[in-house]
Amino acid sequence: MIKDIIWNTSFDEVYKKVKYYKENKSTPTGLSKKKYLEIHEDIKKFIETKFNTKIKNDFIYVTGHQPEIFHPGILFKDLLLNKLSIMHNAFPLHLNVDTDIFEFKYIYPQIDENILVINKFEYHQDRLFMFEDFNLDKETELLKILNDQEIVLKEILSESVYEFALEYINRIKKLINSKEKFHNISNIIRNNFLINNNMDIPTIKLSEFIKLDSFQYFVELISNRNSEFIEMHNTSLRNYRELHKIKNHAQPIPDMIINELPFWELNIEDGNRTHAKLPFNLSTTYSPRAITNTMYIRLFLSDLFIHGRGGARYEAISDGIIENFFGSKSSPYFVASATLHLDNNNNFKTLNISLNELNVILRDLNYSPEKFIEPTDNLKIEKTKLQERFKNQNEDKKYLTQEIQKINEVIKEKIKEKIEYYEKLKENYDQFHKNKESLENREYPFFYYNMNELILEVEKLSQLKNN
Repeated sequence: MIKDIIWNTSFDEVYKKVKYYKENKSTPTGLSKKKYLEIHEDIKKFIETKFNTKIKNDFIYVTGHQPEIFHPGILFKDLLLNKLSIMHNAFPLHLNVDTDIFEFKYIYPQIDENILVINKFEYHQDRLFMFEDFNLDKETELLKILNDQEIVLKEILSESVYEFALEYINRIKKLINSKEKFHNISNIIRNNFLINNNMDIPTIKLSEFIKLDSFQYFVELISNRNSEFIEMHNTSLRNYRELHKIKNHAQPIPDMIINELPFWELNIEDGNRTHAKLPFNLSTTYSPRAITNTMYIRLFLSDLFIHGRGGARYEAISDGIIENFFGSKSSPYFVASATLHLDNNNNFKTLNISLNELNVILRDLNYSPEKFIEPTDNLKIEKTKLQERFKNQNEDKKYLTQEIQKINEVIKEKIKEKIEYYEKLKENYDQFHKNKESLENREYPFFYYNMNELILEVEKLSQLKNN
C-alpha cells in the first residue's frame, strides 16, 4: 500500500518550466555557440546510433540511478519519466550509473519464531560496477535466500503480489545460474517490468557516456579554469551548509582542495578509481563525481532531470556552480520518491501505538482506571468527589488517599480484561514492533509490493492541474 509520495508539481507546470528553459537557455561561458551545439549533436548522435533511432521529440527527459535491485521509491522515477515523456512528446532516457563502486544488496523479510524480521544480503567490492568480479560463494548465498523467499513470502504477501514476486525471484535465479553479472541483473528485471507495463525507456550506461569526446571536452573545460571552479564549488557548498545548518564539513560532500578536479580517474586495468588532479591528460579515463555527473547531463543533454531524495541535495549546490562558473542555467530538475508498505497481514500482529503511548495507557490503568469506565459509573463519580475534597485543608488526606486506592482496586477488577489486554501488548511489544517494522519497510525489491497502486498513482498525478 502507498504510504507517501514525493511529487508536488503538476505535469502542466513541469511542461511550462521545461519549455521556458528550452526557449531561454544560453551558451555556457567558455564555449562558443558553435561548440555548444556540436556537443549537443555529439551526444544526440551517440544515442541515436546506440538505439538505431532518430530523436524527433521536442525534449529529452532523463533520470538515473546506480545499478541495484530497485525498491518502489527508485522505480517511481521511471514511472513518472515514462508518463511525462508521453504527455510532453519527450525522449525518455535512464542513466545507469555503473561507474560507482560496486555494491549489491537484497533486502528481504524473514520469519523468526513467528516474528517478521528484516534481513539484508550484501555483496561489496572495492572496484567499479563494470569491473564486478564473479563470486561463487555469494552466488550460492543469494540463491539460497531466493529459494527460502519462495516459501516465506507465501505467508507474508497477498496471493496476487506473491505470484508477482515469484515471477521475478525465478527470473533472478535464472540470471544468476546463467552467470549474469549481479549489476546487470537489476537493469534486466527493471526493463522487464517496464516492458510488461507497456513502458519503453532506453538505458545508457555512464561508462559509455564518459568515452564521448564531448565528455572529455567537459573535463578539459573545467580543468582549464580549475581554481575558479574550486572557489565556486566551495562557496556554493558553504552556502548550502549554512542554509541547512550543517556543521559537518564533510557533508553533503567535502570541500575541494587545490589542484583537485571534480572527477574520478579510472584505472581501466583493475577497475579502481582515485580522485583526479591537475594536470588534465587526454590519455586518462575520467568519470564524473556526484556534482559533475548530472551537471554534464543537465548542461548538454537533458531538458528535464528527475532526481530521488538523495541525489537532489547535490543539485542545489550544482546550480550555484553552474550559474557562477558557466554563467548559464541548466535544465530544470524535479524530486520524486515513493514509500510503499507491504499489505497488512493478519498472520503478523502489529501495533499502531508507540511504546511511550502504551506505557501511558498502562500507567492510567493503574493510577487512573476511572478513565476506562463510563462517566456515569458510580465508582467514577465517587472518586471524583473524593478528589475534590483534597481542596479542603481540614480533610484527612491519608484517609482520602486510602479511600481512592480502594475505589481504584474495585475499578481495576471491573476492567480486569482490559488491563490484561494491554499488559499482554506490553509483553509482546517487541514482536509487534518488529512485525510492523518489517511490513512497513520501503526498501524491499519492487516486486514485493503492489506496483499497480503506484502505476495508478502516476496516472492520477498526470491529471492534476495547477492550483
